[in-house]
Amino acid sequence: MNNENLLITVGLTTYNRLEMLKKALTSLRNQTYKNIEIIIADNHSTDGTEEYCKECAIKDSRIRYYRHDENIGLYKNGQFLLGQIRTKYALLVCDDDWVSENFVEEAVKVINKKRDFTSISSAVYLYDENYNIMDKGIADGILSNSYTKRMCAYANTINRLKITSFFVDVDSCKKSLGFSKGCYCGDQLYSLRLLFLGKMPILKNAIYHKVHNGCTKDLETLTKSFNLEGFTNENYPYKLAQTQANFIMEDEFFKSRLSERKRKKLARAVYKSVIKAHTPKTSFKDVYGFVRVRPFFLFYRQFYDLVYSFLGLDINYKFEEYFS
Repeated sequence: MNNENLLITVGLTTYNRLEMLKKALTSLRNQTYKNIEIIIADNHSTDGTEEYCKECAIKDSRIRYYRHDENIGLYKNGQFLLGQIRTKYALLVCDDDWVSENFVEEAVKVINKKRDFTSISSAVYLYDENYNIMDKGIADGILSNSYTKRMCAYANTINRLKITSFFVDVDSCKKSLGFSKGCYCGDQLYSLRLLFLGKMPILKNAIYHKVHNGCTKDLETLTKSFNLEGFTNENYPYKLAQTQANFIMEDEFFKSRLSERKRKKLARAVYKSVIKAHTPKTSFKDVYGFVRVRPFFLFYRQFYDLVYSFLGLDINYKFEEYFS
C-alpha cells in the first residue's frame, strides 16, 4: 500500500517558551510533506503563546490550537494531546525541539516500506540554551528483533541525547503511556515501553534538534523538580540506571509480559547500557569502583544467578546491592 497522501498528525506540547515555540512551529509548518495537521496543546502559557498560536492558526488552516484553563501538568498535557490525534501515525514534538524540514517526508517513506515498528527516530543534535552543540549521534541496533538489544541501544545513544519524542504509531504510543504527574524520567520509561513493543527505524537523512533545558538541564534543577535526594554529579549515571532497572522489574507493563527471570536479565542489560552511555571514556575502575576484585565478583554473581535460575530458585536480586 502506498501512503504518499497519508494524513500525518504533528503534535506539539508547550508551556511558556514562546521564542523556542516559534522555532519549533516554523520547522513543522515548513515540512516538505504537506498533508499534515498540527495540534498544539498549550498548558496555560502566559507569555504570549496564546496570541501567537491563534495568529498562526488563522494563517495556516492545518493548525488546531488548544489551551487549558489551568496548568494540568506535563504528562497530563501529553496525554491530552494524544487523545486529540485521530491519525494512525504522528510526530510528537516538544516546544524546545525542532526537526529538519524533510523529517515527515522521510518518515512516510519508511511507512511505505515497513510495518513492524512502533516509532521512528533520526540523527540527533543536542544543544545548550545558547544553541551550541553539546552532542550528536545516531542509534544502532534499534531495528533488532530482540527487544533487549533495542532497549539497550536506546539507553546507550538516544537516552544520552535526551530524545523522548518520536514519530510514532499512535496505538503503540497509547499502550506505552501511563505515568503519574512528576514521575522522574517518566518520558524515558515510556520510551523503553515503546521499544519493547517494536522496532525503531532511524532516518539517516533527517535531523531531530533538541535543546537541553527544562527540568533536566542541570542536577540542581532536576533534584528540585522531582524532589530527589542523594543525587550528585558522580552518582547520577548510577541513579538513572537504577531507576530504569527498577522500573523494568516493578512496572505492571513488563510484569504482565515477562517472567521475573526475563525482567532481571533485561534490567541488568539496560542498567549497563545507561552506565556506558554516561561514562563512555572512563575506565573500568571509574565506572564500577573496584580495581581487580570487581571482575571476579561480577563473574561470580552472573554464575550464581545462572545456577539459581536453572534450579528455579528465588534470587531476590537487588541492583542497588551490587551496582550502587
